[in-house]
Amino acid sequence: MTKIYRTQNGIIGAQRVRKRRTLKTAAYFLSVVFVFALLHVWTRVRVVETGYEIRRLMEQGEELQGEHHSLKLEVATLRSPARLGKVASRLGLKRPPEKQVTLITYRAP
Repeated sequence: MTKIYRTQNGIIGAQRVRKRRTLKTAAYFLSVVFVFALLHVWTRVRVVETGYEIRRLMEQGEELQGEHHSLKLEVATLRSPARLGKVASRLGLKRPPEKQVTLITYRAP
């Protein structure tokens, strides 16, 4: 004998009730699987994006290190005593007489 269920839409048979439950369960299961698949894809995309970002930052760091080396070399060149002497003579500067030079010594306490 078939059981009969009363719903808001009327009376339905047990087979239709089982079929609806099966479809609801399958839809729920598929939606959960879909959500987990989306989360997995999202995490993989984030890993790839992070890898690209790391590589870009490493290249930028290498460029900055090269620029830093060039700037240190330029500073050393600009501070060289020979160059400073040439610039001073070009500006009309000369060494002060010995009488004008006062040597100050500092002793640590």
